[in-house]
Amino acid sequence: GEEEYEVVDTVEGGSLGAATFGIIKATIGPAILFLPRGFKMAGWGVAIPALLFSTATYLYSAGRLLDCYRIEKRKIERVEEIKALLKDTESSYGAMDEAAAPKGPVDPHMPSASGDGTILTYPELAKRAFGKYAVFVSAGIAVLQLGVCLTYFIFVPENLVAVTRSLTGKTVSQEAFLIAMIFAEIPF
Repeated sequence: GEEEYEVVDTVEGGSLGAATFGIIKATIGPAILFLPRGFKMAGWGVAIPALLFSTATYLYSAGRLLDCYRIEKRKIERVEEIKALLKDTESSYGAMDEAAAPKGPVDPHMPSASGDGTILTYPELAKRAFGKYAVFVSAGIAVLQLGVCLTYFIFVPENLVAVTRSLTGKTVSQEAFLIAMIFAEIPF
């Protein structure tokens, strides 16, 4: 006969190694590549204090975000424990199906058992922390990613011009490489 397959949509949490690699690839990579040029353009007197300030701000924000995540995860675990206790109480009186009881540890990356589909993500944490002003967190994430992309659009054509000049002795305009990058990357 025909075999039936059940499709289950899940959001899997990543490992610490995957998260570290993602942060390095998306944020630190372009910064390290462009850092020498940024220091040259800004000068040591501005670049070092700006780097120290941005690092301190990042570390403080990351610590606060981890604190919020831990608090929200504990809240979810407590709610799930209470629901399990209530289900056990109801099932002892014959009012609850055993299959409905939660099994295993609570995963904050999965939709909650309340059925509201809430997944504990950065925007969801911001919504819980800031309410209607959480849109600024989402905007900040979008601006950060835009900045990372712009760094590549500045850095890569400059390097391609230098490599082309050193290998062929001819100078190709930076704009030509930028246009080629745009046409190559937009379809991807």
